[in-house]
This record gives sequence, structure tokens and C-alpha cells, in this order.
Amino acid sequence: EAEKVAVERFGIDIDALMERAGLAVARAVEESFDRGCKVLAVSGVGNNGGDAVVAARNLNLWGFDVSIAKVGTKASPLLERQLKMAKQMGIPITVIEGKDS
Repeated sequence: EAEKVAVERFGIDIDALMERAGLAVARAVEESFDRGCKVLAVSGVGNNGGDAVVAARNLNLWGFDVSIAKVGTKASPLLERQLKMAKQMGIPITVIEGKDS
């Protein structure tokens, strides 16, 4: 609901919201764990999965050993863009068939 209000009422770009949410998650991980440790980001097929991928991208840049597991073969357009960026960065992505398959 908050996302919908931010986008529709205030005109905040959905991609910007996703980047901020993912960055917040990455910062929380960075504060709790040592760089270089292994991190598995688990994503569903919707936009919230994109938040996890953004977090993974940032953690990768900060020196964490990151991989992504996407549960389900479908993906929202926003998630697809995030996955494409992660793949270009060399982050391993595993797709696990889910109920949507």
C-alpha cells in the first residue's frame, strides 16, 4: 500500500523505490556480517524480488560473495531488469521452479 501511494500520489519512480529498498537491506547486512562472507538473496517473481536483487548487487559491489536464487520461472518486468543487471555483474543466478512454472 505504501508503495502504491508513493508512486500514484507522489509520483515517485518505482525503480527509485526499488533501489532504495534494496540498498536499505544491503546496508543492514553489511552492518551485521563481515565482507567476503557468502550471501544468498532469495527472490520471488514479483517486484519485491527486485528489492532482493538490488540488495545482492550492492553487496556484491561491497565485497560480499553473493548469489541469487529466484523461486519461480516468471518475473515482473522490473525484476527482469534487475536480474539482467545482476547477471552482467557476474552474480550467479539459479532459477528454482515454483508454483508458477
